[in-house]
Amino acid sequence: MGDTPNIYADPIPFTLPNSRLTVAISSHFYEKRPDDKRDTIESEMSIPLTSSDHFNQIDPILEAVTKLPPN
Repeated sequence: MGDTPNIYADPIPFTLPNSRLTVAISSHFYEKRPDDKRDTIESEMSIPLTSSDHFNQIDPILEAVTKLPPN
């Protein structure tokens, strides 16, 4: 699955007062499509990744993309 067409971005650093850890906080909301209320953008292809693929260093996404016909 993808993400929404609208995003939070432009992080600014902020130091937490007690732990002194530095975190990033989004400072801007980019609304690319105000009319689009989807939670996600579905991809056109669904390619599962199995643990077997992972441990055998097989990339099924790369394999699928390289088999696509040229545009």
